Amino acid sequence: MSGKLETLRPMLEQSLDVIQVNGLCVVGTPVGPKDYVREYVRNKCGTICKDIDQMRVCADPLIRYQLLKFCMNTRLSFLSRNVTPDNMATDCDDRAHIGPAHVDNKIVQEVLRAATGDTLMHAPQLTQKWCKLKVQSPHLGGGCAITPTAASGLAAFYSATSRFVAFLANLPHGGAWLHDGQVLADHDTWSNPQLQALVQTHARLIQEYKCVERQLQGPAPAAPVVDQGPQANSPPLNQLAQLRAARAHGENAENAQEEAAQGLRMLDQRRFTAAIMKYWAPI
Repeated sequence: MSGKLETLRPMLEQSLDVIQVNGLCVVGTPVGPKDYVREYVRNKCGTICKDIDQMRVCADPLIRYQLLKFCMNTRLSFLSRNVTPDNMATDCDDRAHIGPAHVDNKIVQEVLRAATGDTLMHAPQLTQKWCKLKVQSPHLGGGCAITPTAASGLAAFYSATSRFVAFLANLPHGGAWLHDGQVLADHDTWSNPQLQALVQTHARLIQEYKCVERQLQGPAPAAPVVDQGPQANSPPLNQLAQLRAARAHGENAENAQEEAAQGLRMLDQRRFTAAIMKYWAPI
């Protein structure tokens, strides 16, 4: 592949270095072997950590907090939606690595450094973990609402990939994009790495974060369900193909309400993030 891509190099700006030996970076997403993708993630996270260190020049703690929350903590969001969770973690091999968890820890340390004048670093480990949990907890839980990428990234990948399956199924010839006998309505036939990662993520959401698998259509419950806090109802993988493609806000609202009542719409990513954060604990 690299030999064919090399012929495209004169057409691209040299400083971007888009074409690599083992892979290709397409609109900010690495495409290629696992080693290439994980190295890309490592480099991205390393760059972010260096940029976080530069935030110390800001003397105002509030401005520093806002820069960390809205600028630094969101830089991996797009990548998390397109790269499988195991490649985002980058800890599946024996090489020295740096990943989203390192970025999360770095951001928390800088927030606490700004808030406590660097005195917390000398506190007991249990106290530091409690403070880290508070920084990453939502405002409703008395925290600073800096959601860790290691948690939100899982929800991001699941939401984006599930919506892609629904989008593909709604195309006139969606099945033509799949090969080797793969069927969108049967996850047992999925051999594509992205779809296999979706199966694994689906299982994690149910087993580790207590998400509930709910059929898209069925009789209404006999009694109202007691609200137990953030809980995401996820459709079975074999029924993702029945989901409607996401609409713009306010578009065909009458049909959207009918579909929502029947359970035909994929839940928002934030609902899955909230479900994950309910069981989140400092690493």
